[in-house]
Amino acid sequence: MEPVRVHVDIESYSELDLTKVGLYRYAMHPSTRIELVSWGVGDEPVRTWDATDGTPFPEDLLALLHDDTTHWYAFNAPFERIMIACVWKITIPADRWHCTMVHVWMLGFSGGLADVGTQMGIATDKQKMAHGKKLVLKFCKPAPKNHKVDRYDRHNSPVEWAEYTEYNLSLIHISEPTRQPATS
Repeated sequence: MEPVRVHVDIESYSELDLTKVGLYRYAMHPSTRIELVSWGVGDEPVRTWDATDGTPFPEDLLALLHDDTTHWYAFNAPFERIMIACVWKITIPADRWHCTMVHVWMLGFSGGLADVGTQMGIATDKQKMAHGKKLVLKFCKPAPKNHKVDRYDRHNSPVEWAEYTEYNLSLIHISEPTRQPATS
């Protein structure tokens, strides 16, 4: 029986700066939470859960997280693996994770997802949103001290939050071609 293949992307918030403290310290900090998660199962439509809007944890996602036949795919998979383990307290063995970033690097591509998309010839309208990084920086950490809010979120920046949600969802579609096995 073929394993269930799930591609996942997470957006998070923390008082800590991931680039300064490293993944484990970031993921284990009490302020860290997963706010958006998009996932696609095989050829099914990609779904997004906004954990900040009061919607309960999706039962189908929870079932996949606990299913021993599920294999998880992500661009920079260690981030998703460690965040799920530390924030949601669900440990998925490392041998069921597949890093699509490593796969495409093994094929001779280089850089981040936007660079790889360009190198693979993915249509411009299907590539990573140009202002996606700006949205991540706005929502993933506290606002600068000279701003009127402590942090930006779905309530005080609803238009940009909707774009952020779309950005999270789009990353699954963009990285689809990177899921091909490195031997292809």
